[in-house]
Amino acid sequence: MPERLLGKWRVTNFQHSLKVFNDSEKSELSKRAKSTTYEFKDDFTVRVTSGFTKSSKTGTWYWDEYREK
Repeated sequence: MPERLLGKWRVTNFQHSLKVFNDSEKSELSKRAKSTTYEFKDDFTVRVTSGFTKSSKTGTWYWDEYREK
């Protein structure tokens, strides 16, 4: 298991290459992304929390040891 992944992470930078958004929409997407945190636990659960919408979702994650991702 990748111990470096465990913990609570926050988005600090947001970039995309989609050309369908105007500058205002890009700014909004960036704000939403940067308000998101991901918490990876050693029991293979993950909690994704949006500070923008004040909501969270939980799920599971796995590590592919052969591909190291």
